[in-house]
Amino acid sequence: MSLNWWEWGNVQEKLRRFALAIQGPRPYRVRLLADPKLCPTGWCNYSTREIAANPAAFLGAPDEQYQLTKALLVHEAGHRRFTSPVKLTGVVKEVENILEDERVERLIAAHFAGLGSLLRRLSERAYVDADPVEPGDDPVQVVAYFLQLRWARRIGRSVKGVLSARNRALWEEVAPLVEEAWVAPTTERVAELAREIVRRLGLTELPVGLAPEPDVIGERGRVDLAEPGGVEEAQAPDASAASPSPGLPPAPFDGEALTPDHPAGSGPLAVEPRPYLELEARARPLAEALVEELRFEPGGEGEDYAARGGRLVVRQLLHDPGAPFLVATEESGHRPPTIALRVLVDHSTSMNVRSGSDGRTRMEAVAEAVMVLHLACLALGIEHQVVVVPQGVGIADLGSGERGKALIAGLVPAQTSWEDVGKHLARELPELASTEAEIKLAAVLHDGFPNDAELARDEARRHRGRVETVGVLLDPDEESLEAMRAIFGPDRLIGTAADELPARLGSLLRSLRGL
Repeated sequence: MSLNWWEWGNVQEKLRRFALAIQGPRPYRVRLLADPKLCPTGWCNYSTREIAANPAAFLGAPDEQYQLTKALLVHEAGHRRFTSPVKLTGVVKEVENILEDERVERLIAAHFAGLGSLLRRLSERAYVDADPVEPGDDPVQVVAYFLQLRWARRIGRSVKGVLSARNRALWEEVAPLVEEAWVAPTTERVAELAREIVRRLGLTELPVGLAPEPDVIGERGRVDLAEPGGVEEAQAPDASAASPSPGLPPAPFDGEALTPDHPAGSGPLAVEPRPYLELEARARPLAEALVEELRFEPGGEGEDYAARGGRLVVRQLLHDPGAPFLVATEESGHRPPTIALRVLVDHSTSMNVRSGSDGRTRMEAVAEAVMVLHLACLALGIEHQVVVVPQGVGIADLGSGERGKALIAGLVPAQTSWEDVGKHLARELPELASTEAEIKLAAVLHDGFPNDAELARDEARRHRGRVETVGVLLDPDEESLEAMRAIFGPDRLIGTAADELPARLGSLLRSLRGL
């Protein structure tokens, strides 16, 4: 399994910032919803103050989908800025929606010169997907004609298909109303023109699939007013129907290159990137709590404070409040120490047991805890590496970026009961001891039953004093707690629920430092 391009946080953030920037004052929340049931293409909800786009609405390469998603966000931002919802029903509502779509696109393109190319791209895709106008006398074909006409004009093409003689006459009758609606100053005027068009064409309904899905929802609040959009603005040069300049290359994919999606490990041991934004959101408050646990409370200041009989307490204010603990120096009194951390994660089959009160598996709790540790290390600049056992592959560190988070989210029980924790401690602890960091810590997230428990215990004890090895058991049961104590010792074991991890880890680290 690999992540889709829209599931990477850096790409989502770029799209979010883009959509916020073009909305004007008091922008709505921006959502990407790849579920066609929740969002067929895009929508603007005035009641919840949200705009949304479906990044999977159109098939194509990632860069093409990305640009079309931006275009959908432009369209919905146009509704957010310029549409005042009018209560209409049936075919009048459908015709009004068709007309209003072109009106808001012209208006927002007039406000931002750089958006014209995105709207042309969206029009090109809609034009290609549209069925040709049929030559029969059904007046519905007149609606099909001016729906397609707005796209065709923008890309410098002709409408596909032809109108019958009768429908050509009807089009000539309603064409001035359509043209007026496209540059109308208000949505209310568009609604009036839609009613008149429906009356003149004698429409009772539109066939399924002709009209775009309605994309305006709810009602604006009293202070959330649409911006005025005059005819002069709508007729600005960039909002015209000019065709794109020939010979220009397509706009580059600016969501950053997609992170490689190959797994860490192979076969039944693979850890593959998975969507991580929900996991990151759940873990972030705990990561922030852990960062606070590793800060220091305000105390005295240096030698003067000590000379007055005070002492440097555990939570002494840091010179750099983003780094934990203090190291005495001759030059500056105190400074944060350097830290190196290894996080060893057992993801063998035994981690699939449901152990928490919330029904989660132990692996799900461990993945959240690992994300907590990773986010805290990123915030504090702590050199660290997350290593999965039994394959011994590093999946996240200070430089792993989005892919590291995605691989943490991809932690699921491997199809093996073989764990080799002792073997990997024998490899990781000497490497950790050889670093120049002043605090060297290995945290082993495990359930207490490796195949080499004695080796794990011996390695942890052999390196004690140079590297501190701490066992972490989430959602503990008594049998697992006893097994973990036998490996790591009762003073180097955290057995706790996931949400208590920051406080317990901070307390244990202070204890190990003698603070």
